[in-house]
Amino acid sequence: MKKAILFSLAALVTAPLLVLAAGGDDNSVMELEKKAWDIYKNRQADAYKALLAPTYTGIYDVGMKDVQKEVADMNDVELRGVSFSDMHVIHPSKKVAIVIYKADVQGALKGKDFSGPYNCSSVWMNDKGGKWLCVLHTEVKVGTQ
Repeated sequence: MKKAILFSLAALVTAPLLVLAAGGDDNSVMELEKKAWDIYKNRQADAYKALLAPTYTGIYDVGMKDVQKEVADMNDVELRGVSFSDMHVIHPSKKVAIVIYKADVQGALKGKDFSGPYNCSSVWMNDKGGKWLCVLHTEVKVGTQ
């Protein structure tokens, strides 16, 4: 039992070091998340697509989107602004980062305003080349239940 506790404590202490060694420090992953929003806002389809894994899924109140649908819908979205709060990162492994945050979004989809506060999360995976790619993104508008 003592060995198991000591092993668990050692794992908790060394895990953040492994994440940093893999290039997954919290600030760089949070900046990547913010960059994705900025690229989307500026409708830079190729740059946005380059941030998404081939198996990417976006989950929204209007449905789920794969890479092609996400990029195609970019033309229907007028993202006027976004601000972030309570952003933090969880690393379940050295190759995975989960970004969780609140976003205050100002925008419209096909002319219909969707502005408001959202609870968001994204899962980023470090591929074999050391590049972080988004595999999952969710947005839930606060107070829509």
